[in-house]
Amino acid sequence: MRPFLPVLVTLLAACGGSSKATTDAPAVPDAPPPDSSSGTGACPAQGDPVACDDQTGSSRCGMSVPGATQTIHLQVTGSMFATIGACLYVIPPASACTSTNGDVLELAGSNGESALLPYGSLGSGSPYCLRQLVVAWNSNWADDGLSGNVLNASQRTQALIEWVHTYLRTSTTTPLCATGNSAGSSELLYQVMHNNGQDLLDHVQLVSATPYARFDKGCDLTTPQQNTAVVCSGLPADTQPEYSFLDGSSSPQTGPVQLVQMDTHDTNCDVAGHTQTASETAALQAQSLVTSGFAPMTMSQTSLSVFMCTNHPNATQGQAVYIFGTDADLATPDTYTGLLSVQVATPFYGCAAGTKCVPHIVCDPSCDTETYAKNNAAALAADMQANCVARH
Repeated sequence: MRPFLPVLVTLLAACGGSSKATTDAPAVPDAPPPDSSSGTGACPAQGDPVACDDQTGSSRCGMSVPGATQTIHLQVTGSMFATIGACLYVIPPASACTSTNGDVLELAGSNGESALLPYGSLGSGSPYCLRQLVVAWNSNWADDGLSGNVLNASQRTQALIEWVHTYLRTSTTTPLCATGNSAGSSELLYQVMHNNGQDLLDHVQLVSATPYARFDKGCDLTTPQQNTAVVCSGLPADTQPEYSFLDGSSSPQTGPVQLVQMDTHDTNCDVAGHTQTASETAALQAQSLVTSGFAPMTMSQTSLSVFMCTNHPNATQGQAVYIFGTDADLATPDTYTGLLSVQVATPFYGCAAGTKCVPHIVCDPSCDTETYAKNNAAALAADMQANCVARH
């Protein structure tokens, strides 16, 4: 089974400085270099990480994305990763819409190079009236191009979201939200768990979450079966563990396992006959979503919905238990064992405003593996319409 398959359509920490009184004369900072992107987002740009519009969208971004009326090519740079490009395809609300309910970034699975349109033609039409911002990376976003650290590579998405928040969203008062499928769900979880996503995104929607929760567990052949310790209470008792690339595969070095090895630069991931060393375990967890010592978080400005298939689940769900805990689809605040809780100032499904609650988690018994979006586009669009509201 392939935990990284996307749904296809023709398809930063600012160095917090502390000021301290001193008798020394204050240093006069060097004048910043000229920046032609000031107020426009065009290149060159200053920051680490940072994205800028290199004005090559029409020539660099040739993917056919239905409904797109604008194409932007971003150059994303930073000290923790090699420079990468990304295409943004803008699909405006339909003419029947009198307003834009929200700008929604859409992140595909696998290596992020394809276009994700989870709502199909519904999203831009009434009553949803979403402005869809489809992201397609020029190369694998999760391979940092340096030492192989996915957590570092996630700063690429951080820079992209910051650019969209500053230069592309409809207005400073309209919400900015995001949806991600499979590995794209992990891409978004890196933002809210490790980067500054909670400062920028009003609603996050995860579909087929989440293959990057614990690389060390997925790459260790001694990891036990998940059995009933799974997010979706309706999953069968023989649900496979973690990634489980070797089980039932005659060629473990192809498919999803190859992506893990490429992302992390650890060629021993799930290799038959290899015993994972302590140093490999530490290195793999250090770039996972759940790093060593990661503490539970309460999201106060970002709501979170999660949608999964129950039939024939693949390894994304074995990993998701490390984020959301066991039987999270049935959990109440008293029984929830996950790391992420929601406490927002507006009502969120059955959760009253200002009340700490479990993320909205839906497990659909009618779909297989990673086909939730294909089967339930209207449900995803309705969730986004209802919860993509201004919270910042």
